[in-house]
Amino acid sequence: MRGVAFGDGHRPGVQALKDAQETAALLPGVWLGRGLAALGLTAGQTVTEGQMELVYGGGRHPDADRMERELLADGADPGHSLSRTAG
Repeated sequence: MRGVAFGDGHRPGVQALKDAQETAALLPGVWLGRGLAALGLTAGQTVTEGQMELVYGGGRHPDADRMERELLADGADPGHSLSRTAG
């Protein structure tokens, strides 16, 4: 992931990815691929740091946090595992 998200360089762990990319003059990543429509994403849309954390760090849908908030707002039981419902 480091090579994809930050090129060949290294960033201090305390520095936000977006800040490190800007300092290194790296363009933000964008979504590409045939499965984007199934995920509700659009080709060329910027990949956020939160989306990267969900996908690479948790193996979850890139917008799982938003989806879970919507489920809770619609009355889903917070005691129920939303990750199975939202994924």
